[in-house]
Amino acid sequence: MNVIPLICILGPTGIGKSKFALEFAEMNGGEIISADSRQIYKGLNIGTATPDVSELKSVPHHLINYLDSDQEYGLATFLEMATTKIHEIIGRGNLPIVVGGTSQYLFALINNWNVPKVAPDKEFREQLEEKAKTHGSLSIYEDLVAQDPRAAEAIDYRNVRRVIRALEIKKYQPESVSETLEDNNIRAYAVAFTTPREELYRLIDQRVDKMISDGWVGEVQKLIDDGYDATLPSMSSIGYAAIIEHLRSDSELDDVIKKIKTKTHKLARNQYVWLRKADWVSWFESSNEGHNQANQYLNDQLKLHASKD
Repeated sequence: MNVIPLICILGPTGIGKSKFALEFAEMNGGEIISADSRQIYKGLNIGTATPDVSELKSVPHHLINYLDSDQEYGLATFLEMATTKIHEIIGRGNLPIVVGGTSQYLFALINNWNVPKVAPDKEFREQLEEKAKTHGSLSIYEDLVAQDPRAAEAIDYRNVRRVIRALEIKKYQPESVSETLEDNNIRAYAVAFTTPREELYRLIDQRVDKMISDGWVGEVQKLIDDGYDATLPSMSSIGYAAIIEHLRSDSELDDVIKKIKTKTHKLARNQYVWLRKADWVSWFESSNEGHNQANQYLNDQLKLHASKD
């Protein structure tokens, strides 16, 4: 069985993953698969920093603008879709490149987790939501650590929705959520980018300002006008709730923007915490020199891979 090479590009939000992925794909005959849990949805392009039209045309992209905003999408669906796309890309003689901001998705794909599809259990979710509300998010996260520590490793305990989903799967599937399959024929070569915290915050703030100037508020208004409820998982991405609140009240947009920037800073810090646990990732500075080094590293790995195949 041939081992398939898979390039994975990670890092905190706003670090420049997409830019590097586009350049690497153009030079290496690559096709990009998004491992972002929100870019999959139509109509959320601005607020999820989806690549623009020219970028989408420059190299093939997958799992972007694929589902309506009220459709269910989770880890099991991502793994099924991404695995299919990887084999299709290899079949065309091209290189699959996964770019992600959703760490759990990358952890699961690279480690070949067997994640069953489990239908939502509304009553079970409500019970856990109440427990988290009463006793704190750590209370349900500790339940997950006890039941499936490997799954817990890839989830931030503050992300109540994802912790509940993992516990829900565990309830209906006794086997580990993160059970590893034995027939994995994918070899991942992963790089992640970093930069000093203040510089990352500057990049994040700059991107949020651009999102607003590009019409993010109007994008959210259209989603509401089209009948998409604010409680949908697709609308839980940072910024959407704050903008919805702004549209429904007299809150100042400047205050909303500050709140979005602060939450995104926090998200970036949390992403670092979880990514640092991945010993299969090679880190590089997010700079021209760092990008050149990462490019060289990946090309060296691909040469070694080809020599072993």
